Amino acid sequence: MGSATELSKPCQDAAENLPHLPRSLTVETLMITPPPRPGAPPPAPPVNVSGWPLGFDIYQSNGPAAVTVADFQALKRVGKIFGIHKVAQGGVDGHFDDRYPLIRQAGLIRGCYDFFAPLSVDPQVTLLVTHVQRLTPGDLAPALDLEDGSGALNAKYHYSSGVPASGGKPAKTALQCRQDLFNDVMAWLNGVEKQLGRIPIVYTGVIWREQFSAAASPNLPDMNVYPLMTAHPQYAAPNPTATGEILNGWSDYAIWQYAENKKAGAQGAQQWGVNPYLEPGTATFDGIDYDAYNGTIWSLRGLADIGRPGVALNGTDPYIAHSEIDGHIHLIARPSGWTDTDLGASGSLAGGGEDPVLMSSEGSFFLYFRSEGHLIEAVLASGSSNWDANQIEEANLIHDPRVALDGDKRYAVYWADDDDWHLMTFDGSWAGSGGILRAANLGNSTGQPTVYVTGGVPHVVGRVDGDGDLIDAWPDGSGGWSHDNVSALGQDLAPTMPAATYSPCAYETSGGVGIVFRAVGGHLWLVNRSDNSPTDLTATTQAPIATGHPSCFVLQDKQHIVFRAVDRLIHEIWLESGSWHLQQVCDATAAADPVATTNGTLALVGFRGSDGTIYQSQFDGTGWNCGQTATVTLPTPTPTPTPTPAPTPHPTPTPTPTPTPTPVATGPTPTPGTGDIGTAALFPAEASEYRPSTPRPGAPSKGGAAGSATAPPRSESNASALVSVIGFAALVGAVAAAAVVAVVAIAKEDK
Repeated sequence: MGSATELSKPCQDAAENLPHLPRSLTVETLMITPPPRPGAPPPAPPVNVSGWPLGFDIYQSNGPAAVTVADFQALKRVGKIFGIHKVAQGGVDGHFDDRYPLIRQAGLIRGCYDFFAPLSVDPQVTLLVTHVQRLTPGDLAPALDLEDGSGALNAKYHYSSGVPASGGKPAKTALQCRQDLFNDVMAWLNGVEKQLGRIPIVYTGVIWREQFSAAASPNLPDMNVYPLMTAHPQYAAPNPTATGEILNGWSDYAIWQYAENKKAGAQGAQQWGVNPYLEPGTATFDGIDYDAYNGTIWSLRGLADIGRPGVALNGTDPYIAHSEIDGHIHLIARPSGWTDTDLGASGSLAGGGEDPVLMSSEGSFFLYFRSEGHLIEAVLASGSSNWDANQIEEANLIHDPRVALDGDKRYAVYWADDDDWHLMTFDGSWAGSGGILRAANLGNSTGQPTVYVTGGVPHVVGRVDGDGDLIDAWPDGSGGWSHDNVSALGQDLAPTMPAATYSPCAYETSGGVGIVFRAVGGHLWLVNRSDNSPTDLTATTQAPIATGHPSCFVLQDKQHIVFRAVDRLIHEIWLESGSWHLQQVCDATAAADPVATTNGTLALVGFRGSDGTIYQSQFDGTGWNCGQTATVTLPTPTPTPTPTPAPTPHPTPTPTPTPTPTPVATGPTPTPGTGDIGTAALFPAEASEYRPSTPRPGAPSKGGAAGSATAPPRSESNASALVSVIGFAALVGAVAAAAVVAVVAIAKEDK
């Protein structure tokens, strides 16, 4: 994401329709990359990023005119896990629409970036959303590329010198002008978050270092909610202490653009002691940027909305289902010591699947997951050792389902590729609702909905269209659908309540139904459906900023909301004696969002830790008791840095742990087994303007480890093959040995 493609002349505020600008002739010469010097070995990634999930970023002039899936698969074979492509810079990138789907098809985590132009913000956001369309698991949220090597932004905002009084307008200081630029940056971030429902990434370097330093912008707010992608410092020779740069407003960076391929002899071409720098197997994309994720593969996957487990209680025994990087569904159980069973190791759940939902009722288990666009239900009946798996969808899924049980009835809702909600209902047999939003004359889904049941009637709640409104829809009893705009009803009473992001959760107590959602900016809000009164739970409890999907449960007629925060910890907000309270659920850092359930006397929360372990925390109404579950077999680990948790914005009381009730096995006991975890990476990288800063002395080391072995991608069979009876006992000792690397690339402009 470099400055060479930025505007080369001053841009007036009224210039609203900037066409996509080609790179300068000087930059165009970078398309032809000479081979390494004779006799010099091709460089490998520097030891500074050894064991980190690696990726790349590109734009239209990187690579041939006709790029294929095979070209991105080649990058995956040499160890790239994520890829990011430029989407726009006032005008759309000429190859984005063709390449963006290919990155996903190649098995990589994908992202995109928008090169911020000196234009009005709203058209830039609209252009990005028009081409990205939607974000689903495996996608990184878009990155804002903020740099100004050409001075075009300064020509609009005058952040360096300020503006003298003119034409009756008062003078503005440089600080005031920098505030104008920052306001537009926040307008872009809020606009993208509102329309796509996910937290954007910020890629920046020189402009932030110089204009938004603590000295230049003393009132800069905390930016930690937005993952930072930082440009690389340049070193003429290898420097084992070099790190990415932490900029003012952040406590750490998420992605480090550690190198770039440039033409030999060009300014900045010598990197890590090599001129030009070119990693093996990447020459197809001349001018490619090389990125590394500052954390584990699990945290990268969490950033791409992957990693939620399914949790259930059978009596007091906890069960947790989770999907591994090889696509196999695992079941962790603790009837007598923790065991992890790979349900896909013997081919029993052929094709594998994505993040599952697990439910339990009267000793039977119900497992739901997405596999190649299909919705699979696998049932383990009470007293049986065989899973019965069936395909039950009526339209192709693009997100993971949400499920509710009501007596003998089962409901599964999902976001389909027609951008509509579909509700599958089991009442003796499965039947589909058809498109709910179309039937109710509503718009398009822009997030995965949830389902709850009240008074025997199923309700579907989720985001609709780009305004981030939450819609609550339910059958009207005559074949149609009634609905309320929950956001509009809440805003009638609290006009400042922001738009919803991610997926909501819902609960019902004796006081009625509550719908909880993460709003733009990170506050958790509650709308009480009895009178549609809204409550800002984050402000009320001084909770840390939330970062994903919340989860709700009711225990002893008290509502509880669990969520992952910007400090990477799991927290709980609950109502007791008329007041809202806050406490921490577990000390372990989380890679992805938690999921909660209850049996009426005991609550269970499960989540993926940043170390790859599945953690569980149980609550008996007094305190939380958190710990690791079964340790899934890992490949030989390579040390991988674990991000240092950001400071919690507000103090969080630590609960007093209480003993977990002694487990009493009341249902089927799955056969113990083991499973392998492969490595994968999901996170975008940033580009630099090649004005390096001095390396941070004594940069903190990162702890943690993750497997680094790689293997060919899994081959998934059609989900219809899952319609089978699964011999559970045959799973004993079966192990899936694949370790898959997911690639995420970020395309950028020249630096």
